[in-house]
Amino acid sequence: MDILVIDDNAQVRKMLSSYLIKNGHIVEMANDGKQGWDMIERANGEYDLIFTDIKMPVMNGLELLERLRSQNMDIPVIIMTGYAVIELTLKAFKLGAYDFLTKPFEFKPLLATLDKIETIKASRQEMVNISEHYHAQVQFSIPSKTRYIKSLIPILHNHFKPLCELHKQDSHAISSCLFETVKNAIVYGNLEMNPDLKEQSSEQFNDQIIEREATNLYGNRQVHVRADFNAERLKFEIEDEGNGFDTSALPEYDESMKTLPEERGLFLVKANMDEVSWNETGNCITMVKQFK
Repeated sequence: MDILVIDDNAQVRKMLSSYLIKNGHIVEMANDGKQGWDMIERANGEYDLIFTDIKMPVMNGLELLERLRSQNMDIPVIIMTGYAVIELTLKAFKLGAYDFLTKPFEFKPLLATLDKIETIKASRQEMVNISEHYHAQVQFSIPSKTRYIKSLIPILHNHFKPLCELHKQDSHAISSCLFETVKNAIVYGNLEMNPDLKEQSSEQFNDQIIEREATNLYGNRQVHVRADFNAERLKFEIEDEGNGFDTSALPEYDESMKTLPEERGLFLVKANMDEVSWNETGNCITMVKQFK
């Protein structure tokens, strides 16, 4: 991918850029938001991904993100942030940030985020002649195999992307929420994986996912995805066939938080969606994005 890295700290710029280049990406760098914006304009917004620090001189990350969205540039933006700027991080998500990267960097989770972006961009198709009377309903029932996510998300993205463009909403952020919820429905819902194992050993965690996908007990369960799109809102229901969980124990994400969560899935969903709810048993999540 063609990536722009924006940070006023030269060491941070070089460290992140070197890592991205080693993983096969083309990288350009800017030392503040103004220089970054000038580069984006010269490139006609043709970057596949932007990394930007929040706190910078001349033009900060929030100002850059706001300018991008006001110009209807649908480029995924990952903000680079520290634990002391929770309020600014939440503001960035309200402006359409795609994900966050906390300092000091841990690069392992970054590879998964890059893979998500490439998955979403892989099968883009432009839908023409979209009007405000557009209405579509889409349903999928997929087996409990994580590999199906890479086919499902681009198809859904192609359905609602034109509506997002019409209403100047970031379609990538919505696809990120879908990616997280479908994956959770498979891994933690149908496969009944224990999140504690992931903390102990990600390698054992991934091996056990593969083992359970191959069994009749877990692998034959399905995830049901129901989507309803119109000119006023996008609505998604993701339901698994697992035992559910106690949703009352879920944390609240707001400006009172002292640290950003290590488990980013629900945080991203709550930050990007206008309405999030579960059924009584906790095996079906409903997400709504309103067009304002």
